[in-house]
Amino acid sequence: MGGRNLRRRPGFALTAILLLTLGAGANAAVLSVVRGVLLRPLPYPQPDRLVALWPGEFVSNEELDYWRHHTRSFDSIAAQAAGWLMALTDSAGEPLKVTGAKTSDNLFKTLGAHPVLGRVIEPGDSDAGRPRVALLSDGLWRRRFASSPDVVGTTIHLDQEPHVVIGVMPPGFEIFEPGTEVWVALPWEPGTSSFRTTFSQGVARLATAAPIDAATRELQSLAPAMRRDLKRGDAWGRTLRVASLQDAITGDVRPTLLILLGAVGLMLLLAAVNVGTLMLGRSVERVREMAVRTALGASRRRLIRQLVVEQSLLAIA
Repeated sequence: MGGRNLRRRPGFALTAILLLTLGAGANAAVLSVVRGVLLRPLPYPQPDRLVALWPGEFVSNEELDYWRHHTRSFDSIAAQAAGWLMALTDSAGEPLKVTGAKTSDNLFKTLGAHPVLGRVIEPGDSDAGRPRVALLSDGLWRRRFASSPDVVGTTIHLDQEPHVVIGVMPPGFEIFEPGTEVWVALPWEPGTSSFRTTFSQGVARLATAAPIDAATRELQSLAPAMRRDLKRGDAWGRTLRVASLQDAITGDVRPTLLILLGAVGLMLLLAAVNVGTLMLGRSVERVREMAVRTALGASRRRLIRQLVVEQSLLAIA
């Protein structure tokens, strides 16, 4: 009976279904993005202890080294310079442009990240005179090397420089920026000019008893000495701070996503109001129909059951 009533008024049924579909579909799509970006914790052990050093700014190896030797708020301090376009060549085929990142040799240990094959970049891999190493993303491993486990130990060339492949990271693994396909060791040579001019993003793991506010105060208190010892300008370090790594990664998109989530929530509310208005208008039209059914012996329970069936069919559709 409920289905026949809806078929007699296809315009009403299609309009209600379309309104609810648009509202619910938009909410589901945006909520899935918000959940993946804002609500999902970072895939590392104790992610709440991971922080970004001076988010939004690039710091030199010299500055990172100074913090390593003069701070107590951090268990370890690491760095990554992302977004490098590199030319990969090997015996497998034509040269391939890949997006690479240069990391300090303790970054993966700081994050607590593990490979699915081989090993990660480890302390000592950045030392001068050591063979250059490369760590592959899952996507590059599958696309270029056909998921061969024998890739570990082979030599590839990145920008014509030989690198030994040491491992493969899990699917979906990323640091700071998505789309990175290969990680190499960031050169770390104290005392050289490149040590002062190599810039990257700083990341650290807080010491067990150190809150973020205390770490920020410690860095800010060090700024005057660093300006003097490292010969920085008077304005250097004025905005030094420490932020949660999760917040640093999502900082630029968080307001936009929250505004979008609120907008689609309002859209769903308006859809529900419009459907309610349609239902109210239709109920007024059906007063005569309900009176006739009651006169023919239909009970109140049966009429309510019919209306529930109709609304359930709309909701299911």
